[in-house]
Amino acid sequence: MRIVKIKMKTTAASPEYNYPAGSVQSTDIETAEAFVKGGYAEYVGKKPMITTEIPESTEDKAVEERETAALETAGRFPRRGRKKLQSKGGRK
Repeated sequence: MRIVKIKMKTTAASPEYNYPAGSVQSTDIETAEAFVKGGYAEYVGKKPMITTEIPESTEDKAVEERETAALETAGRFPRRGRKKLQSKGGRK
């Protein structure tokens, strides 16, 4: 978790924090980014580098490969209609 400093333009409060207007707060990058994008705060000092690209994990790649294989297999077999259920009483 990366910590950055922000200066609050307005007061913000929740059960986890209370940031009065004009105060300088140290908070995690995600919370700071939300306040700055919303116009409720500004970064103190140099603006941190924020990347929006999330690196793919090996687990994500494995899931994608399994899904791709399943889709390829699904296209090989024709779809069959639903079986009709027969009632026990039958019409006379």
